[in-house]
Amino acid sequence: MNVNADAPHKPVPPNALGWWRLGVQAELALFRRPMLVLSALAIVLVPSLYAVFYISSFWDPYGHLDRLPAALVNADRGATRGSRTVNLGKTVVETFAQQPPFHFLSMPSAEDAEDALRRGEVYFAVIIPPDFSERALAGRQAEPANFTLRVAEGANYTSAILSKRFGSELAHMLNEKLNRERWAAVTGDAAEPTNVSVRAAVGRLREGAQKVHEGAQRVQEGSERLDDGLGQAADGSRRLNDGTGQMSDAAVKLADGMGKVADGVQEMRDRLPPAEKLQELADGSKAAVAGEEKLEAGIGELSAGEQRLDKGALQLQHAAAKISFLGGPLAAAVGQLEKGIAQLGTGLTQAGDGGRDLHDGLQKLDGGVQALTSGLMELETNLQMMSERLPSAEQRNQITNGAVELRVHGAELTNGLSRLLDGSHQLAAGSKELEAGSSEMAAGLDRLNAGFAEQLGDADAGGLAASVQLNIERTAPVPNNGTGLGPYFSALALWLGGIMMTFVFYFRRIIEPMRAAPRPAQWLAKFTVPMGLGLLQATVVVAVLRLGFGITFVQPWFTWLAAVLGSFAFVALVQLFVVVLGDAGRLLAVVLLILQLAAAGGIYPVELSGPFYMAIHPYLPLTALVKAFRATMFGAFDGAWTMPALQLALTGCGAAALAICLARWKYVPRETYGPAVEFS
Repeated sequence: MNVNADAPHKPVPPNALGWWRLGVQAELALFRRPMLVLSALAIVLVPSLYAVFYISSFWDPYGHLDRLPAALVNADRGATRGSRTVNLGKTVVETFAQQPPFHFLSMPSAEDAEDALRRGEVYFAVIIPPDFSERALAGRQAEPANFTLRVAEGANYTSAILSKRFGSELAHMLNEKLNRERWAAVTGDAAEPTNVSVRAAVGRLREGAQKVHEGAQRVQEGSERLDDGLGQAADGSRRLNDGTGQMSDAAVKLADGMGKVADGVQEMRDRLPPAEKLQELADGSKAAVAGEEKLEAGIGELSAGEQRLDKGALQLQHAAAKISFLGGPLAAAVGQLEKGIAQLGTGLTQAGDGGRDLHDGLQKLDGGVQALTSGLMELETNLQMMSERLPSAEQRNQITNGAVELRVHGAELTNGLSRLLDGSHQLAAGSKELEAGSSEMAAGLDRLNAGFAEQLGDADAGGLAASVQLNIERTAPVPNNGTGLGPYFSALALWLGGIMMTFVFYFRRIIEPMRAAPRPAQWLAKFTVPMGLGLLQATVVVAVLRLGFGITFVQPWFTWLAAVLGSFAFVALVQLFVVVLGDAGRLLAVVLLILQLAAAGGIYPVELSGPFYMAIHPYLPLTALVKAFRATMFGAFDGAWTMPALQLALTGCGAAALAICLARWKYVPRETYGPAVEFS
């Protein structure tokens, strides 16, 4: 028998995709519950709500400083100097009325402003004393005109920083106003000086004015001489310009001529016979002289032979005369031969004379040929050197371009000197005006010195430089920004502590045996442990502020008590949300936390956040705890912490009462009851 026959059929997914579909279908099935759908929507919207609330509350805090309440006390009675009456306090009030930097509330006395500051109705107070204008106009460093800025750093550290910066700017503005008033009082007009000097400086200015006057006269004389010299320079420049023009034309012609010379030299070199031909001519001339010498020697030998032939012919003639029969004719023939030999001798003599003449001529010709060939070779060498030393085409172009630039720059020099001459004329005219102005300045400084002695004779340099000084009085002092933000972030930490408890404990679940218990008993049973943890959270937070950061509390025990009341109110509210809405109550607690981050005024004064946040600000539990912390830790609001403490107590009690009446408990068996967090 199959024991699993009655077991429900469980489909087995064939692959990983099938397993994924099965798991996703199970998760999507949870959305059949309306509360889960609402919770999912809340999860989607909560980050956007955080961005909307926080960004909108801090969108442009410095653009809404005119909403920040501040007290203004003007007790200045004004002062009179000469024919002028000055009331700086009234000036301040009128300036703030036209362009309000903050939301100033006029108050009759410093005591009223101090009371408003202690009550937290204003963030700071500006107090102008009765003798403010009188001291300011006097300009004595030992008795400055102080106005008081009272700030309550413990009420809001950011507003204290803003007010101190404003006080410094106000002092600067008033000092500038004083400079204008003093100048008007001294000179009798409304001109604004760039600076107000003391009496000794005025005296030095008078001396300087006299020197300026003397210097102006010398400048005028020098400018006239300069004008004459520049006129001569302008004439010389025009002549120089003409000369540079002629020089430029000559340079262009020179460059063209050198180009033609270079071409002629190259043509001469091309037409000269080559060195080999010249060497052959020299060698041939020497060979002709040598051949003529051989010819002359041959003619001498022929002449000697002719003499011997003549003697032989004479002997032959004598011998032929002795021969019978043929002797006569033979002697006659020999006679003819002798005549021919005589003619030959005459011819050889003439040939010898001609050979000697030819030898002399060939020797002279050889000397000329050798000199000619040497001269032609030397001419070739010199022409080559000349060709190499003549400027190249690029260099000739540079000469031409330089000549053109010389002409252009010469014209520019002439134009510049003409403008300089015009400027010299203007300088001469201006020097005359300078001399006249220096005389007027000396006279004006005399009047200024007299007016200064009359109006500000007892002032000193330090007093005139900074007549108005800021005097800052701090109530509920805070040493640094971290200390100033301690109340805000400590309150946020306690609210987060209440939310974190819901991740460990089931605020809504209760054991089955408690079903029959009265509702107050049920609520108290569920609230005891979280409140005990809240008490420990409050104690640890205060200990960290005191021991970890070294913050000194004005009222230590009341600081701890305020933390306990805040934790009580926060835990009670978180429990109310959960027992009524279930786990969706956590989302509501987170949304309320985000809203309080923007509206509690922890960093910037709430007046800088906008009308909506200002409207809900007084009713938020986080606001009450921050205010109680500031009162007990720093002594802000004159140490008045009871009202915010009472608000926290009433908030916690109200949340408890609503939880008792509206709680929707979920009863579970005792054996299955456990923590909300899984540890295995």
